[in-house]
Amino acid sequence: ISMAIDVDTLIRVVYDGQGIASNQVVPPGVAGFDPDWPKREYDPVLAGRLLDRMGFAKRDARGFRLAPDGKPLTVVLTIFTGTVWREIQTLLRRDLDALGVRIEFREMPPQDLFKAGAQGKFMFNIHGRSASPDGLLYLSFYGPTPPELNESRFRVPQYDRAMEAFLRADNDADRMREARTMIAIVHYYAPLMPLVVDVRNAFVQPWLQGYVPSPFAAYFQYQDLAAARAP
Repeated sequence: ISMAIDVDTLIRVVYDGQGIASNQVVPPGVAGFDPDWPKREYDPVLAGRLLDRMGFAKRDARGFRLAPDGKPLTVVLTIFTGTVWREIQTLLRRDLDALGVRIEFREMPPQDLFKAGAQGKFMFNIHGRSASPDGLLYLSFYGPTPPELNESRFRVPQYDRAMEAFLRADNDADRMREARTMIAIVHYYAPLMPLVVDVRNAFVQPWLQGYVPSPFAAYFQYQDLAAARAP
């Protein structure tokens, strides 16, 4: 299903081009991001073949797929209310209709969606995650993490060991080695379908010297300005 989602169109239409397709747990600029990991796959033809192989080849009179037991294959996605999220619904429905998979949406305000996520009352849900520079977003799939963060209840011993080693690592090389293990495990089991990393623009005046853009946030009122008198 993830391979059938056209993220490039999602970025162009909903985000007005202000985003990049995501292919792993953490975004660029965060500890544990692997710039060499393959780009996000978009291949609806292969996605359909994989569903066929897994027993979802039969279809009803309208062309939608049936599960091996003959019941309709239906994905239920919990999503926020609001205009932007309705635009996302339209694009996701288009992609899954083309794949032959029914999709239904449960709309709810943010506080209710996060509550439902913590209680495990969802099939799929969609929302963003903020990231810290140290890569702690990987804890989202660490087995002992509370369900408020580990909403999928994902627990794989190899991932947990890599997460613990990642936290103990005292150099970038060791940290990156464990991150690659976690990236590969999440890619294999797919408790997450990475979609988009938001892009922010920072506008600075010509007299601001030495500005280095932050991958997290940039607020002019917190920039230190210093004037130096020429010798």
